[in-house]
Amino acid sequence: MPEAPSITDHSRPVIFIQPFSIGAMGGGSRILRSVIMGAPVQVVSICTGFLHSLPENTLCEEHLVRQRPPLGRLDRTRFAHWGSWAERACSPWFRARLRAIFRARQPRAVHVVPHSWGDFAVAHDIAREMRVPVHASFHDDFAYTAGRHCFKPMLLEKLGVLWREAVTRFVISEEIGEEYCRRYGRREYVIHTDGVTEVYDGAWKPPGDEVKMYFMGMMNYPYIETVRSMARALPLLESATGRKVSFTLRTHGYAAEQGEKVNLQPCASEDVVREELKQQDLLYLPLPLGEEYEGLWRYGFSTKMVSYLASGVPILYHGPAEAASGRYLSRNEAALCVHTTDPEEIASAIAGVIGTPDRLLQIRDNALNIVVRDFDARKLRDRFWNSILDHAAASRLS
Repeated sequence: MPEAPSITDHSRPVIFIQPFSIGAMGGGSRILRSVIMGAPVQVVSICTGFLHSLPENTLCEEHLVRQRPPLGRLDRTRFAHWGSWAERACSPWFRARLRAIFRARQPRAVHVVPHSWGDFAVAHDIAREMRVPVHASFHDDFAYTAGRHCFKPMLLEKLGVLWREAVTRFVISEEIGEEYCRRYGRREYVIHTDGVTEVYDGAWKPPGDEVKMYFMGMMNYPYIETVRSMARALPLLESATGRKVSFTLRTHGYAAEQGEKVNLQPCASEDVVREELKQQDLLYLPLPLGEEYEGLWRYGFSTKMVSYLASGVPILYHGPAEAASGRYLSRNEAALCVHTTDPEEIASAIAGVIGTPDRLLQIRDNALNIVVRDFDARKLRDRFWNSILDHAAASRLS
């Protein structure tokens, strides 16, 4: 029998494991695409989500290894957490498939993104058995995204183990890094999020007789009440300023109420959106203001915000002052910030800034300065891969 071909170090990939596809919409996918594009080593992605098929992805090899079969409409209802029982029943099968891929590909490292389900814990267990270095990205607060998972307490314990044992902990914001240190033990972490390759610093003028507001991206359910309060404020803003106000939502998942003056447009390609951003007067960045969504807004960091900062158009942030995104924008004076759902207060706050064009120009300039300083895609990609490929760090597992 001929010998099996040896796996050289050059052919050993870094395996990315997460519940979403590299080709999907959403912030997590954008962040991973930003580091896979131009990666110095081979990358193999394993999507563990409950999909029927993978979206198009030309950046890397990708496999769909579901934690459990899709449950149809149940996965889109408030009873989706019952799928965690199916997840547990399918765990041996899922573990066997992951282990087979690890053995076949002999990865030099594994990167996981914990989000809602237990795939990260299984991957961590297998990597530990095979002495493969594990790196983890924490994009959201798992205590929130896991929702009503039937085995949530056990998964939170396993998340703490991952936090303590990972070779590198990438966090989307300082806020989540510090919170996880408080919960699971003080460890070093690396702040890493989406980056930009181009910054548009061309001509921009404060609004004249018309104010064009614009939102693009996913319309998560918790955002809807915030967005609706903005729509209700627009007639008041027009009365207060004597200017026409247009509000474009390039998204899906939002249904306008009767009488709402919003221009609903379907999602579009990044090229289309990039050009549209430059033509606006204010870029709308909403977050939910209710305490029930604190786990979503307090620690997360919107990738949409990064694109907005690079557009050369002032941001209108509408969300909690204590949110990680809100704190960052306020600290750097890089947005007009509104922290209420009261339409009269919203209209008054926006009218005050529209009436002071010098302030709008300063907000824009501050945004351009910080996006160059904090979100350069090349620097962020180098930061990520230097951590992943640091053999000295990886050798700590030996």
